[in-house]
Amino acid sequence: MPRHQVAEDLREGTLVELDLPEKPGAHYTLSATWRRDARPGPATSWVIDAMRDALAQCPD
Repeated sequence: MPRHQVAEDLREGTLVELDLPEKPGAHYTLSATWRRDARPGPATSWVIDAMRDALAQCPD
């Protein structure tokens, strides 16, 4: 996230910055979650699909 967009949340403690190593070969798991009783809407479904497609293009 761009720091200027989340600066207030970081100051308030509603968002925390994770200290993750950014090194070649580092692998992180991303998950999309939603409530069982409320399926994602069209925009959310598009974002999930777009992320899945973009990440599939990343080298291993």
